[in-house]
Amino acid sequence: EEGYRCDLCSWDWKTQFRGLQGNKAVQARIRADHGWQASRLKVFKDQTYAYSATGDWKLERHGDDVTPDGNGDGAGRLVGVIFRDYTLSDPFELGSEGTWTAPEDGDLFLRCRDDWGAIADNSGIVTVRLEMSEEPAATE
Repeated sequence: EEGYRCDLCSWDWKTQFRGLQGNKAVQARIRADHGWQASRLKVFKDQTYAYSATGDWKLERHGDDVTPDGNGDGAGRLVGVIFRDYTLSDPFELGSEGTWTAPEDGDLFLRCRDDWGAIADNSGIVTVRLEMSEEPAATE
């Protein structure tokens, strides 16, 4: 895609992932101007996780702030993917907060939804907190 920058989308092979036990949580800082970023959370099939994302980001150098829920057309929304056996799952929607049930085992990666060729002018960071949930995942 025109405008794609591999330096902003390079894969993180060093981050260690771990599953959660009890009431422990993990936090990740997700940059708007990067591709898939490690959450540090190893997820397990059929386990429900609660998440909350705080902060704002911009999708253009002089654009308006956008929350992790994204704008009206979904751009800027916090999205996830599961990495397992060198394969990515289909991306799935998250947003500012809620619950989500893992469809398979693997490592959770997150990003700000924007066209791959347009992320270079994005700015901002959101902090995502992930923990196990006793509640079933919300359905839309």
